Amino acid sequence: MNYYLQGNFKIYLSLIFHQLQFNLLYFKEISKKKNSTPNFFNYIFL
Repeated sequence: MNYYLQGNFKIYLSLIFHQLQFNLLYFKEISKKKNSTPNFFNYIFL
């Protein structure tokens, strides 16, 4: 794997990681507010 691809891959992974973290936080906030467990998949694909 050349340097350019390696750099892009790291960026891609970090973007995915941050998106997952955001979705997790959002899900926690939503379930706190609604005081119930909403369908998790509604919030994965925001």
